[in-house]
Amino acid sequence: MIAKVLFGAGKYAEAEVEVRKALALREARLGPSDPLVAGTVHDLGTYLCSQGRPGEALPLLERAVRIAEGTKPPDGPLLVRILDSLGLLHEEAGRTREAAECYDRGISTLDAAGRPGDDELRAQLLMHRGLLLHDGSPEAAERDYRESARRFERIWPGESPSLAVCLENLAVL
Repeated sequence: MIAKVLFGAGKYAEAEVEVRKALALREARLGPSDPLVAGTVHDLGTYLCSQGRPGEALPLLERAVRIAEGTKPPDGPLLVRILDSLGLLHEEAGRTREAAECYDRGISTLDAAGRPGDDELRAQLLMHRGLLLHDGSPEAAERDYRESARRFERIWPGESPSLAVCLENLAVL
């Protein structure tokens, strides 16, 4: 928790130290394959990404995916969040095929779970996949934007930043 507060305050180096401490403690107490370890590994990976250190973040996010996939039963929402972060990292690096695979896997994971409370995650993945498809497949991007906007409207009636982004993307399309 302290790491998230520090990170939000722009104290990135301090946040990284704290999340590394938390990771070491969780691994020692819970073992390397616990879902809480996966969440902490994910946090560290996203912190490094946002600091412009994608080369260090990639193996961490890939490790977090393996841990989340290995839990019994697999932790769907955690796995989907990690896949979304990994997709964004691939997208920023120009690896669009890998990014699309992450978004598609996340959507498939949510579809398989069939839990109604996962609409926000699904809407986010659809929006990210739409952005990825924007130039190469405008029809598919439009479908994803519209579905994402519909879900965001249902979750947050009225205005929301995510809904605004979807609508802006549709307007540009």
